[in-house]
Amino acid sequence: MDYLITGGAGFIGSKFAEYLTKNKKKYIAVDDLSKGKLENVIEIDSFLKFDCSSKEFEQWLNDQKPKHIIHLCGQSSGERSFNDPSDDFLRNVLTTRRVLSGSVNNEKLKSISLSSSMAVYGNKLNAKETDKIKPISWYGRHKYIAEILLEEFANKYKNVNCNSIRLFNVYGNGQDLDDLKQGMISIFISMAVRNKEISVRGPGSRLRDFIHINDVIRGLELIVNRETGNNYEAFNLGTGEFREIREVVNVIASLTSSKISYLEERTPNDQDYCSPDMSKLNSLMNFSCEEEFDEVLKKMISWAASK
Repeated sequence: MDYLITGGAGFIGSKFAEYLTKNKKKYIAVDDLSKGKLENVIEIDSFLKFDCSSKEFEQWLNDQKPKHIIHLCGQSSGERSFNDPSDDFLRNVLTTRRVLSGSVNNEKLKSISLSSSMAVYGNKLNAKETDKIKPISWYGRHKYIAEILLEEFANKYKNVNCNSIRLFNVYGNGQDLDDLKQGMISIFISMAVRNKEISVRGPGSRLRDFIHINDVIRGLELIVNRETGNNYEAFNLGTGEFREIREVVNVIASLTSSKISYLEERTPNDQDYCSPDMSKLNSLMNFSCEEEFDEVLKKMISWAASK
């Protein structure tokens, strides 16, 4: 097996599987379908239902010996991590432990890439990968623990490239419009096309970096197959440009003829601002984003309206 994708029925995982399918790469996608959907699976013959926090998955991985592991499964909502931090730990830390423990005897292994998060930074603009980690949510803390586990693995297995990929706010066609606890842009669009009213929890002055799924897949492909840098690297994956939430909401509202209301209530442990410095990925792998925000946002609204 060339590639293993955990969380392969989720938003990002299914899009990466689609990329591999188009490029005729051999892979297996696994998912427990607690959040991912079977309808997202591109090649059903390349999919297995698996709980990646289980001992059975660890043993299966030990037997399969993939060349590249793209570890995308996990819990990705800050609000859910606040409501159930134990479940967040299981899905973000224990699954990573299983991936690493199942890989210690894999002599074919070339890389492990972990989907981490901007949440590890807390409130930080132009965050560099070398900046001090200051998470303010259980989600951010658990993602950072997963990063530490991966770095420890890399220190022991020097022949394996290990990548902690700190994703910023990913959006695009295919996000779960029924999930109003994860994915800021998809939440706003879902409210707009379904109810013609966007309820914003928290101030419009918050700052975020939004990156389209197409650019995320391009970045993942470069990182997974990189031949530059140290065997352990952390990478920001965003655009490097931040926007006010108010600006984004106003654009969505104008394109959907929707009303806007700002609520005093806000998501627990929500970041006020966060954006990445993208110089590391740009310099090491000549990465730059190609998607233009206004255009792909319009396409996503049209897609959502058709659902």
